[in-house]
Amino acid sequence: VIEMVSNRNGGELGNKLRRYAWMRVPCYVVWDPSGQLGDRGSGNELRGHQYVPTERAWFEAVGLGLTAWEGTYEGRRERWLRWCRADGTVVPTGAERADAERERADAERGRADAERERAESERERAESERDRADTERERA
Repeated sequence: VIEMVSNRNGGELGNKLRRYAWMRVPCYVVWDPSGQLGDRGSGNELRGHQYVPTERAWFEAVGLGLTAWEGTYEGRRERWLRWCRADGTVVPTGAERADAERERADAERGRADAERERAESERERAESERDRADTERERA
């Protein structure tokens, strides 16, 4: 569960924390981007019947973590909460994956175009060389 804090009235670190522990939710994260509760974010893992704060929001059971990320998402530049890998690199969004694939395809098209141009230039050079050789034979 990820709780997004917007004010001090939500009980994210009190009632909700206890309720989610009672429900046996294995991972509980409180994301507080504006610092309403004094900390921007905290991760908790259920151990026994209570949550234990994690040093960082990494959850081995699911192989994912959460990290604060500064950047532009859907046209808004802000501090966002992003899924991350064990090394801290963010997991790309669908749009980011699509952009990367588009860039890869564009680069591949550029390489193919350059190869076609190189082959055409080589063909023209060979044709010119043949013409030169024919002219030499005729002159001889």
